[in-house]
Amino acid sequence: MSAGAALDQPLGSPLCLRAPVFADLIGGLDEGQRHVILDLGPARSGLIERLNVLRCRLDVLDLTRHLSHLIQLQSDDDERAQQAILAKSLPSGRPEPLQIVLCWDLLDYLPLAVTARLLTLLRERLAPAARLHALVEYASPHMPISPRRIGPNLEGNLLVEATAPELGPAPRHSVGTLASHLPGFRAERSMLLGNGMQEYLFRFSAANV
Repeated sequence: MSAGAALDQPLGSPLCLRAPVFADLIGGLDEGQRHVILDLGPARSGLIERLNVLRCRLDVLDLTRHLSHLIQLQSDDDERAQQAILAKSLPSGRPEPLQIVLCWDLLDYLPLAVTARLLTLLRERLAPAARLHALVEYASPHMPISPRRIGPNLEGNLLVEATAPELGPAPRHSVGTLASHLPGFRAERSMLLGNGMQEYLFRFSAANV
């Protein structure tokens, strides 16, 4: 599959994408232990079905609901307003140590400062060696103007919804740029996928903060 395959994907046809890093991350979870996972995007039936065989707590933030508002709040004067939106989005109730944070393609859409503020808010909730998984546009200078719905099937592959006809510029963040806005995280593994996106896994350590 060529690097531009995502842009050539037929409308209405989801792309089944092999994502080895994600498959290993979820496939490596111990069925005998309890796991706490935070999904920054909307609820995904495929993810719920995939995790159904495990003892899991899955918290769903769905930051896509607030994306346009967060993007509008760009100045330093709006930092407090951004933090209020992010804090309100966090799961209520007694927090449990987060072991996995799933970003999907949201890091391409969230302003980097917002990403840094979110991870700062999450810092006290992160388990030692928590991991963060993300997909970023790498090969193409363009991407859909809004985040795609992405979720796994039972085989561990990712189903990516059909590309929207309207495209915008892709930030094409480097791993160094991403890591500098993910406080406490360091890049652990990466993989260039068949649709030209880069798959990243970051690991948290309090020593890195």
